[in-house]
Amino acid sequence: MKFNKSSRNALLSVILGDGHLTKSGAGEIKHCAAQKDYLLWKVTYLRSVGVKCSDITYKNNSGFDAYSTYINTTKWGKLLRRVLYKDGYKNIYSRKLLNRLSPIHIAIWYMDDGGLSQKKRNGEVHANDLILNTHTTKDNNQVIIDYFLEVWGIRFTQVLNRGHYRLRCGTKEARRFLEIVREYVSQVPSMAHKLNIKP
Repeated sequence: MKFNKSSRNALLSVILGDGHLTKSGAGEIKHCAAQKDYLLWKVTYLRSVGVKCSDITYKNNSGFDAYSTYINTTKWGKLLRRVLYKDGYKNIYSRKLLNRLSPIHIAIWYMDDGGLSQKKRNGEVHANDLILNTHTTKDNNQVIIDYFLEVWGIRFTQVLNRGHYRLRCGTKEARRFLEIVREYVSQVPSMAHKLNIKP
């Protein structure tokens, strides 16, 4: 399979979050049973830009129901593996790779690794937090923070979580971020809660 720009960027977007690349450059995308609709949405998108995915199959994921699809080994997959897994862990702080992302790719990243939470005072919501679980170092996160500010005009900060840093922004910036991804996140019923920002 020969990848073009659209298919290369699509594969990158699904690997940034929950996807995985083997050393051979083959891909696997797996989601829990409650997110089967999201997996189907991903497969439909990937196929629409020329990425060949296997049919969705059931998997027993350590006692939990899950579903997965596979992507055959490609030259682009092998290259991505070398770039993203330099230290044995998936690293997403390459500005060159981040510059490839369009709104649909950021939406996939958010649906995979992001979410909303609310801060309450006296039982009333007074602020929102939008989180992107990058779970990397401060320096690596700064590359991503700079990318979102310079390309999309969105200001993220970073906070410590379980020994690693992740990105966060408050209500004002979260609204701006959600406007970028809303068109795509709204297509997936199991992800609708990730758009539910409170007044």
